[in-house]
Amino acid sequence: LSWGAWNLTTLSRTVGDASSVTGCYLIVYLCRNTRLMFASPLHYYSYLEMQLVLLSMGYFIYDAIDMLINDILNASYLVLMFHHISALYFLSFVPITHKFLLYSYWALLMEVSSIFLHCRSLLNQSKLSTSSMVSLYSLISYVNIVVFVIFRFLIQLFPFVWVLVNMHNMFFFLMCLLSDLCFFTTNCALFFRLLHSDGFLCWKVPNERLGVFIEKVEYADFEKDELLEGSRCTS
Repeated sequence: LSWGAWNLTTLSRTVGDASSVTGCYLIVYLCRNTRLMFASPLHYYSYLEMQLVLLSMGYFIYDAIDMLINDILNASYLVLMFHHISALYFLSFVPITHKFLLYSYWALLMEVSSIFLHCRSLLNQSKLSTSSMVSLYSLISYVNIVVFVIFRFLIQLFPFVWVLVNMHNMFFFLMCLLSDLCFFTTNCALFFRLLHSDGFLCWKVPNERLGVFIEKVEYADFEKDELLEGSRCTS
């Protein structure tokens, strides 16, 4: 497979399996167990509910191996690999210690954002964002930004504040704090890349100056101009 075909396959698998299953389950779980989610991020444990953590770990391991074999080595690749390693490091403490189950659920709520993020990327990589589905891509881009802010920034404030409040009682305080900072850093980089790619921020800055923040597409040099032209044609 070419890089583009491999990437489309990976994105389709991620939307259909990992992100949708994890994100939808956690939304329902949060609505049904709101008090428990806030009250016991550290000590609550259930073998059955831990299976979601193991599923997520399996996805990160599979995706990391797939990237090692098929992906192109660049700055964006290194950031994503760093994210996967950080996620595996943190999630591994749940089956090892039988603690932090609901804390990991808070972190995995970011997968709700990933559903829209990967749908956007599917349209982008298949070039439908600049052809027959410009309006749909534009809608998903706006929804993606809103959901990104809610689930990757606002909701993640709770586990971060919880760690700071309970630092005197936590043996794994440093581990949690470092994990939160790692995810916050990668989310900031990803958010800036989204804002640039969709023309919300620094769209006049040349791609070669953005390094890790430029989105990987086979037609990256042409996508933005075509998207803007397509938007003008539909308006």
